[in-house]
This record gives sequence, C-alpha cells and structure tokens, in this order.
Amino acid sequence: HFLSKEEFEYKLSQNFFIEWSNSYGNYYGSPNSIINELKESKSYISILDIAGAQNVKAKVPDSILIWIDVDIKELEKRLVSRNSETVEEINKRLDIAKSEIISHDIKKNIFNYNIKNEDFSAAVACLKSIIISELNK
Repeated sequence: HFLSKEEFEYKLSQNFFIEWSNSYGNYYGSPNSIINELKESKSYISILDIAGAQNVKAKVPDSILIWIDVDIKELEKRLVSRNSETVEEINKRLDIAKSEIISHDIKKNIFNYNIKNEDFSAAVACLKSIIISELNK
C-alpha cells in the first residue's frame, strides 16, 4: 500500500505502525494490525532495517527474524543497474548498509538467523529451509 507523505505522517501520529522508518528518504512501515493477525496464526514476511526489527521484536517477542547479509560490491551493482537513483542516493544506501553490516553485536541480539548472500541460489535455499522449519514447529 502506498501512501502520500501526508497520509503516512498522519498515520504515524495515530500510532498506526508496529514499525516504520525513513532511512532512504521515503517512509516505510508495517501496520499494527499485523499483531492481531499473528494471533490468528497468520504469518508475515516483512523487509526491515535493524531499527524496524528491534521494534518488531519488542512488540512481538516470539517473532522469527532473519538477517540477510549482502556483499557491498554486489549491492552497489544492483543499485546502479536499477538506474532509479542518483549517485548521492546510492552512496547513502551503501553507507547505511555498511553500518548495518558492521553492527554484528546488535544483530546477534535481535535476529534468530543470519544468512550470507554470497551465492543467491544458496541464500534462497537457506531462507526457504528456515521458513519451512519454523512453520513446521
């Protein structure tokens, strides 16, 4: 769901989100309604930054969080090939990614799993294995 900046900020003032961020110049967030749906045995896959993961873990302590490490050079290639961002925006994203990769101590206290995305097929297979294992518990 896409919202205007004004709509998003209004929803922020209403505590609509379980987590949100503005890391890359755009707002991203997950609605609090997820919590009720989790109680109904629904599952969600959300793409979060470290701050978002911390917020989710605080509100849903039994959530399963998976960190996927990316090679910075590969990330840069992907961002450049998309041709959707300026050099400055790409550099900002890379700086954020570098700082998150370095935050190992923070990550090990939040995330249940860590996947190295050096080989895409292997990373996908690992992710699928984790999801299937967790859903079968």
